[in-house]
Amino acid sequence: MQGDDGTRPHKAQQQQQQQQQQQQLEDLAQIPASQCDDAMLDLDEPIGGGNRKDSRSEQHALVKKLIEYALSSSDAPHLAKRKYWESMSFEVCGVFGLSQSAESSVCILLRMVQLYQQNILSLWPMICEKDVEEPLALHPVLFLVAASIGAHVS
Repeated sequence: MQGDDGTRPHKAQQQQQQQQQQQQLEDLAQIPASQCDDAMLDLDEPIGGGNRKDSRSEQHALVKKLIEYALSSSDAPHLAKRKYWESMSFEVCGVFGLSQSAESSVCILLRMVQLYQQNILSLWPMICEKDVEEPLALHPVLFLVAASIGAHVS
């Protein structure tokens, strides 16, 4: 069905865009690790009770899960996003071998966004400073981008 101006309704465009984003995500998930990384690492070397290949697989699966959530939850209320990011912080810590202080009231993903804000934002202001002050108000994809960059600071 087309609108008065000959275009498809807004909802249909959103669905098509989400399908395209999902396909792009699936395409990205199929990209193999760089040859350089594979040459430098012994993928059969045990780490953390398993081997590196298993660890990488878990990491890729978790990242894919986070991206899928980010692509599908832009309209979610702040409380729902907070609960999701907090619950996923425990998984992130486990899969990536990070430690989160029991006394810290800030989940690790929010902490990574704070690290981006404190250390990178003034040098690379790709997100408006006032938007980063309330990370849960960010679009979930931007939240993940800021968290990913902030993770490199820690």
